[in-house]
Amino acid sequence: MCASEIRELRDIYAAMACAYDSASDKRTSIRPVKPETQLGLWICLGTGCRIGELLQSRWEHVDLAKASWFVPRENTRTNVDWQVYLSEFALRQFKDLHALTGDSGGVHQATPRSRLDLGIRRCLGWPPNSPAQGIVGVCGPIG
Repeated sequence: MCASEIRELRDIYAAMACAYDSASDKRTSIRPVKPETQLGLWICLGTGCRIGELLQSRWEHVDLAKASWFVPRENTRTNVDWQVYLSEFALRQFKDLHALTGDSGGVHQATPRSRLDLGIRRCLGWPPNSPAQGIVGVCGPIG
């Protein structure tokens, strides 16, 4: 994703929240994307991880003080352990997610994979049942 697409996504989140907050009937209004889902998407974009890698992660694998995230081989498609050194942006998203999910074990325990998947597809404009390979496909050099 390029910088303008990232800003556009940020603006989409803000517009959705604003529209919902100002709706006269919230029962019929489109709800904004949940904060956990937004943070999950930002983490995927900020680290290039797959959705499943994030959803299977546990807080014991994230070191907020050292800005690192260990992804065990059981959670990867490549069946290889890897260490992610978090940028300031990715670290901030993990800290915000930690504030929401706490030390409950799973990093993204509050949202099942299908909901996070649908939330991400909705924000990116992908059809809900598209055969997209996940967030890894949209990660690339920012320019």
